[in-house]
Amino acid sequence: MKKFGWIKSYVIVFAYIVTLVSVDLLLHYLAGLNVLVKRSILFSTAYACGFAAIGLLFKGMGRQIYYGLTAILFAILGLGQVIYHYFYKAFFSVSQATNLGELGTVKGEIFRVLEWKYTLFFIPVVLFILILVLLKRQMKRQKFDYMAVVVCFVIAFGLNWVTKITFETTDSVSDKFKDDNYLYESLFDKERAMERFGLFAYTKQDVSITTQRFISKKFKIAADYEQIDAYFEEMNHEHVENEMTGLFEGKNVVFVLAESLSNLAIDENMTPTLYKMIQEGLYFDNYYSPTYKASTSDSEFVVNTSLVPSMSYGTTSYDFANNTFPNTLANRFKEAGYTAQSFHSNTGDFYNRFNYHRALGYETFYDQKALGLAFLDEWEYMVNWPSDTDLMKASADIFLQQEKFFSYILTTNGHTPYTTQRTELAANYDYVRPFVKEGADEEIVYYYAAQNAFDESMAYLINRLEEAGELEDTVIIIFGDHYPYPIHHDKIWAYDDTNAWNWQELHKVPLIMWTPGMEPQTVSKLMSSFDVAPTVANLFNLNYDYYHAFGVDAFSDDESLVVFSNYGWITEHARNNIWSGYTESYDEIGTEAYINSMNNKVLEMFEIGQEILKDDYFAQ
Repeated sequence: MKKFGWIKSYVIVFAYIVTLVSVDLLLHYLAGLNVLVKRSILFSTAYACGFAAIGLLFKGMGRQIYYGLTAILFAILGLGQVIYHYFYKAFFSVSQATNLGELGTVKGEIFRVLEWKYTLFFIPVVLFILILVLLKRQMKRQKFDYMAVVVCFVIAFGLNWVTKITFETTDSVSDKFKDDNYLYESLFDKERAMERFGLFAYTKQDVSITTQRFISKKFKIAADYEQIDAYFEEMNHEHVENEMTGLFEGKNVVFVLAESLSNLAIDENMTPTLYKMIQEGLYFDNYYSPTYKASTSDSEFVVNTSLVPSMSYGTTSYDFANNTFPNTLANRFKEAGYTAQSFHSNTGDFYNRFNYHRALGYETFYDQKALGLAFLDEWEYMVNWPSDTDLMKASADIFLQQEKFFSYILTTNGHTPYTTQRTELAANYDYVRPFVKEGADEEIVYYYAAQNAFDESMAYLINRLEEAGELEDTVIIIFGDHYPYPIHHDKIWAYDDTNAWNWQELHKVPLIMWTPGMEPQTVSKLMSSFDVAPTVANLFNLNYDYYHAFGVDAFSDDESLVVFSNYGWITEHARNNIWSGYTESYDEIGTEAYINSMNNKVLEMFEIGQEILKDDYFAQ
């Protein structure tokens, strides 16, 4: 029997391949993707064979360490992707390496959301390691090893080739959206790419694409400028004055980013100030703020610039903080004689805001330290937050010294976590608890407590402006940066099932513009974060470059487009809801041909947006 001992050596190789394929299948299962996807299984088997072949080049303990360590690392990678998907409904890309700090914003949530089912990842790995231990004597080189290496590589390359020739392709430009080759080469829809190609092919392509784009970022190409020029010429966003032009002209502005403020939070009892402002001001009830790669900082970018944030390269706030953006709200208000300043109760190095806000046109950025905001010793960073009311007080002490001010304030009380760790919200929790529906998850209750704390800060701001004699001459603009994605969608829909299982509707958040004594108006035109800057520019009659904005003035006759990170979209005629897996037409214009043309338009929009950033287009 000794002469057949070599067979046991290759049992380890087979077990290793099965283990890696199992990790990929478990990722699909735990992330809620289709599990038995032919291309994904073939790709995973191909890559597993390739990694197995590399292991055969080692001998003895080296082979054992290689197989055991890589199996564990791939299981950790798979688990990490599943957890990331839990929070962001997307998969992580190495291009987001500069944005790893954002994970700190949900670190208090990660261990809380871990469930026993996630240990499934390590069952095949543990079983494989047991096989390694039991058969460790079979780790010495066998005379057939080099032949086995060749066989494994042949299988790997063969399966890889066979899988690629089964890709669904199209020669139609309007159907490019459905082309597997385009998906594979761009990973534009990361969820669909992970489902169709699997963990290993996704990761390999992600690294390859990121590397290529990092290199290409170093070069500016004249043809890119011509392509961008042609795109803006085709869009032709020429602005025509309308009945709302100059409504707020000359007034001061407090521009408030409300952390995680969603429509769910608006309640007459729990957020009475916001409710009052909605009743008395301009309320945009069909406004979407899609979550892109860097959530809050990308929402900032879109709202301030009406440009596409980085989707293919690194994080916008880090990698493009030295770019030129002349058409930001801050720059246009400065041109009109305003002082543009920004305020935030987190540290200035988070999201690189010291540099980032300078690129957005703000003259000075005041962070937690500069504002003198207290952070108690018993508090935990990224868990507990200074009071938004204290933020408003410290900010007002500064901006009220200016003759004309455009003051951008980023709040934090609405931030995750929504748990008992938020000791600073104890009084708010006690206040909102009686108003929250019976049976609501505790996260929902703490979410309302957090937004109640923000609401209090708005009440303070209004009173402070009134005391200073500036309220009549100031417009307060409040926008939610994104929905509270750390709360699992199942809990949100269990509390409010109005749009259950419609992933796109989760991204609908409040946009409020208020000044005392104005005529109340609810604006129901479809609108997204790209449209904020053009709309504000029109209301204040700023010298704004509408031609180079991706968004439109909400009061114009131009059609607005809501675009999501997975390239799904909504217009007034139709929608492509990729998350929920359907298209929907609203009228006779929203035909199949229209939907296909919009798919292509969205692809082009994102591609041009990336070229603008890469080439620093506005610096020319």
